[in-house]
Amino acid sequence: MENILPVITGAVLCFVFGFVWYGPLFGKKWATANGKSVEDCSGKMPVKNMAIEFVNCVVVAAGFRWVLMGPHGALAFSAIAALVAGVAFYLTSSVSRNMWAGRSKVLVLIEGGHGIIMLLLLAVLYNFI
Repeated sequence: MENILPVITGAVLCFVFGFVWYGPLFGKKWATANGKSVEDCSGKMPVKNMAIEFVNCVVVAAGFRWVLMGPHGALAFSAIAALVAGVAFYLTSSVSRNMWAGRSKVLVLIEGGHGIIMLLLLAVLYNFI
């Protein structure tokens, strides 16, 4: 990869977005949809899990940048690719995983929405870095 800065920036963006999405925006609804109380999810964040999640963010950021590098600078293409990838991969896997586990539709929408919006944010970022 010729420039690692966009990937690291993208990974940080994904990580922070996930924190906000699963924290202040939908944290309570996500906990409830998982059958947990807010108290179950509060407290000290597990460092190991956070480190693994950041590595996941690097993989997503690097992989999606590689997919978008062809038509560099084409924001419309990047946004459409992000939307298609988000629906095709994040939303469908959220539906399957949660449907078979008997979890709520709210959980599907929170998780699927996170993936779609995260990829859209990366698409915009990569067109300006």
